[in-house]
Amino acid sequence: IEVSGPASEEEFDVLVVIGQTAPFQASDLEAARNWIHAGRPVLLALGPTAPVEVLQQWNELLGETGLQFGSGLVCEARPRAGAPPGTSAVATLDIASGQLSGQHPVTQVLADSGRAQGLLAARPLRLEGGSNAYLRTPLMLTTGDAWADLDRDYAPGPGELRQSFPLAAAAERWEAQEPSVAGRTVVLGSVISLTGPRLPFVQEFTSGALRWLAGQDAAPSGLVSLTSLPLRLERTDQVRITNILTLGIPGLTLLVALLVYWRRRR
Repeated sequence: IEVSGPASEEEFDVLVVIGQTAPFQASDLEAARNWIHAGRPVLLALGPTAPVEVLQQWNELLGETGLQFGSGLVCEARPRAGAPPGTSAVATLDIASGQLSGQHPVTQVLADSGRAQGLLAARPLRLEGGSNAYLRTPLMLTTGDAWADLDRDYAPGPGELRQSFPLAAAAERWEAQEPSVAGRTVVLGSVISLTGPRLPFVQEFTSGALRWLAGQDAAPSGLVSLTSLPLRLERTDQVRITNILTLGIPGLTLLVALLVYWRRRR
């Protein structure tokens, strides 16, 4: 499988890599390195199933930025929301607006307007090392009850300590002059969240990330506070409605059938 890197003569605003499944060939690896060293914007998403060689390549490419991909599957138990330990539901992460950075252009509007996000199947990120020429910001964090599951049993075990993990992060070069997109990079530890039916749960985050990477973050986003909307459903409310639809409607149908049967028997 050949994975193509960006050519220096190609005119693109942002390099977007979602779920790379094979390592770069030598020439493409060099093209990606040149792109990053030139300070051109990058949006990168690698999930828990990313090949080790791909992770190693990108961790090396992003070394100066201080953004790194960690190991494991981030899990968080929420028994009241239908996600007890030991079930795959703990890999579905609800990110409240308070867990988003209110100090970064990508997530500031989301945090201020109370917009929660949802991620599925995410690997943890690390913000460590890197060059002093870069400013690093965690954009999206779990609560302190999360753990990085290493053995895929969906339960915290030895060596899987509960702590807060970055799930998305951004980096950019310090610029003493006018605002610039130099070195702007956004990394996300989930791939499936950006595809298919899961995208609406992070659509606002993804849109904000692309606008920031392209230098268009100064324009108003148009988002309004959820408290100003007539109806606002929390996660627990959504679970209750789902349970009613799943159990209540079939139960009502059975009750009607029993009543009809009883009347005919008479």
